[in-house]
Amino acid sequence: MKWYAGLHARSEFGNDTVPFVQALADIAEMGFAGVMLLWMDGGPVLREGVEATGCFLDLAQCDLRLVRRALDDHGLEAGVVWTAIDLADDPAASRSVERLRRLRDMALELGCRFICHSAGVAEAPGLPLEAKKEGLDRLARVMDAVAAESVGGPVYVAADVHYHGIAESIADCEYLIARLARPNAGPLLNIGHLTTCRQPGWELAERHPDRIRIVGWKDHVLGRPDMPVYSVELGAGDAPLEKYVAVLRPQQVERRHVIAFEHVPTSERKAALARSLRYMQRLWAQTGQA
Repeated sequence: MKWYAGLHARSEFGNDTVPFVQALADIAEMGFAGVMLLWMDGGPVLREGVEATGCFLDLAQCDLRLVRRALDDHGLEAGVVWTAIDLADDPAASRSVERLRRLRDMALELGCRFICHSAGVAEAPGLPLEAKKEGLDRLARVMDAVAAESVGGPVYVAADVHYHGIAESIADCEYLIARLARPNAGPLLNIGHLTTCRQPGWELAERHPDRIRIVGWKDHVLGRPDMPVYSVELGAGDAPLEKYVAVLRPQQVERRHVIAFEHVPTSERKAALARSLRYMQRLWAQTGQA
C-alpha cells in the first residue's frame, strides 16, 4: 500500500515558507511513497542555480528535469499533480482545457499519470443539483477533452469534490460521472470536504470504483460556525475514515491515496503529517494485510 503526501500538508497556502527540497526530505523520512505536487502560477521556481524557497512550484517555469531529480534523490514519486482551473463560462473552460493539457504533459514528464484540478465555484454552498447542471456539463466537457488524449496508457483526470463547489454532493458526482464519456475521468474523492457537506462519499466509491482514481484522505471538524471548512490531522476530526477504508481497501483498482490537511500551524505540520500517516497505516491494516 502506497501513501502520498500532499505538499499543502507540509507548507501553508498563503504562507509557503518550507523549501521544496526540505519538504521532500521530511516526507521521505516519514515513509511516504511520494507526493502530490501543486502547480501554482507565480509560485517558487526550481531551475539551475535557483532553489525553490517554497513547496507550491510554478511548474511551468521550472526545469522539470531538476524537479524529477529532486524527487528521485529522495526516493519519492510524483504521485499526483494538481492545479486550479476556471469554469466561469465557455471561454474560461476552453482556456482550462489548454491548462490541463499542459498539466498532463508536465505530469508525464515527471513520470506521473494522475492529474487533478479544482472543479469551479458554485454561487453558494449546498445548492441542489438542478442549479449546477450547466456547470457540471461544462466540467465534463473539459475533463473529457483532456482524458481523450492519453498517449502510452491512460492519464487519469480527477475533479476535486469540494464544499461550495460545482461538484460538491454525491448527486453532483453521480451526474458528472453520467456525463463523462471517458472512463479515465471521474471525481477526486475528497473525504474532508465530503464530510463537511455531510455526504456519504464511500457510497460513491462503492458504486463507481473504476471512476475513483484519486482519494484525498482529509479529516474535517464539523460544527464550527466561524469556519465551516476546518481541516485537521487525520484522526482528529469528524470524518468517518473507517467507512471509506472498509469500501476502498478490498477494491482492486489502481489509485493514488493522498494524505493532506490545511489548518495546522507550519511549526506543527511535520509532526502532524507523520502522525496522520501512522494513523492511516493502522486503520488500513485493521481491514486486512496491507
